[in-house]
Amino acid sequence: MPNENNSELIQFISEKFDEVGEKFEKFENHMSEKFAGADRKVEKLEQKMDSRFDELQTSTDRAVKHHEDNKKEIVSMGNRVERSERNIVKLAEATDTEIEQ
Repeated sequence: MPNENNSELIQFISEKFDEVGEKFEKFENHMSEKFAGADRKVEKLEQKMDSRFDELQTSTDRAVKHHEDNKKEIVSMGNRVERSERNIVKLAEATDTEIEQ
């Protein structure tokens, strides 16, 4: 059978639940703001990392192209040296032939 003490206790408990609910809501909002701030920081870091990666990739691509160009130039120089050696040998053989005659 309900009495005045029970209704006061129920009222007290209800007020405490309301207080706890308000505190929890404030805490939840506070944490949401903190996480939103952290999310923005993470996004900025990701953008910075992406930008730096792109710069590094571009730099690497340029270095690889430069290396390949240098290899081609070295091969070309080697071919010219071989042609020059063949021409020198031909010239030496022709000179030897002229001297013998």
